[in-house]
Amino acid sequence: MKVTAGPVEATAIGNIMLQAYGAGLYRSLPEVRRVVRNSFAVKDYLPVEREVWEQAYARFIKVIEAEGQGESRRARLTGSNLCRSAAGF
Repeated sequence: MKVTAGPVEATAIGNIMLQAYGAGLYRSLPEVRRVVRNSFAVKDYLPVEREVWEQAYARFIKVIEAEGQGESRRARLTGSNLCRSAAGF
């Protein structure tokens, strides 16, 4: 699954752009997104060494189970697996 990261100032940029949108400077959210995308550098990250991360995740699950965090916590923490499964990971 590809992850795209933008500038560290993304929160401030988003706030400013939504205020500009609300003030009528832009006609649509897609237009706001296009302006931001064309104004700031972004970087794409792709998964590497997947097996290493899968092993670390398995160790993490063992730790939370050993600490008695319970199934409800594990269910919340592993809910992101739905995204991984949908993406074929």
